[in-house]
Amino acid sequence: MRVVTEIEKPQGAEADWRFGENFSKNILHEEIGMFGPWTGAEYEFDQETRDRLLAHSRQDVARIAYVVNEANHHIHKLLGLARWIATLLVILLLVCGYIAVSL
Repeated sequence: MRVVTEIEKPQGAEADWRFGENFSKNILHEEIGMFGPWTGAEYEFDQETRDRLLAHSRQDVARIAYVVNEANHHIHKLLGLARWIATLLVILLLVCGYIAVSL
């Protein structure tokens, strides 16, 4: 994860989504040995346990994807609201300035 903070990421919601998708694919490719032999932990599970863990992992990932998508949606709504409030504040300051100068 340290590497992610050192990479200059493109800006924007779509760019963030693509970066996250590529980052997670890179981790998957590393774990399945596409970059050389896997040096991580080795586990000895029977097939039933392995299948159950895989199903739970997929469920967890789906839940995380949903939560992240919802958080992203709410963040963008809040950013829009913040822009709207900032615009109103600028207008209010201009009106107050005009009134102060007119007196």
